[in-house]
Amino acid sequence: MNLCLRWSLLAWVVVLCGACSAAWQTRPAPTPVRRESSAVQFALKRLSAESEKVERYEATYRSGAELARFQIQWEVTGPFATDGGMAMAFGKGALIAIPGSKSDAMVAQLCRVLEAKPCPAPPPHRVERVEFTLAILGRNLGRVKADSKQIIGGEFAGSGTWIAMKLFLGTDEDEAEVYLNLNPHEGAGEFAIKDSDYGADVMKKLVTVL
Repeated sequence: MNLCLRWSLLAWVVVLCGACSAAWQTRPAPTPVRRESSAVQFALKRLSAESEKVERYEATYRSGAELARFQIQWEVTGPFATDGGMAMAFGKGALIAIPGSKSDAMVAQLCRVLEAKPCPAPPPHRVERVEFTLAILGRNLGRVKADSKQIIGGEFAGSGTWIAMKLFLGTDEDEAEVYLNLNPHEGAGEFAIKDSDYGADVMKKLVTVL
């Protein structure tokens, strides 16, 4: 290879490397994405309530042309107590059905996330409401990595705008637990897995009202 050809090839390599470097430097940084394997997220809108003690929201989950809608209503009924060094408040509430809700996609996703086996079929008619008791694990919480220490409700700690709650559905031997985390400030909420052993029992309750 003669000297002129070598210099020509070298010049092309320099130009190409410079272009690649510029493209890499101007490429936007990747947006952090929350792991979706442990929660099903939905949009949240605050509604007026009949009492200052009661909080009420409308939740919506869209999948294509399908829109699932339901209400969440809850209130604190007892003072904060300490359980294993964690301060918690206790209360009660209900998931309330909204006529016309299309929830097949949401139910399918919940069954996958909560590891409900088998996934229960929706009943012919929804119930008006599903009652629950709850433990508020913390307020004004922020997201943390799953491997962080002292996490609350699966992925929360520190400061932020999340409310982490644990719901108790059913009674006695039929009781099942699931996390319900709400962020009214950002208009977001989610159901998150507490334990796969509860998955089927949780879904037997949720499928009747969503």
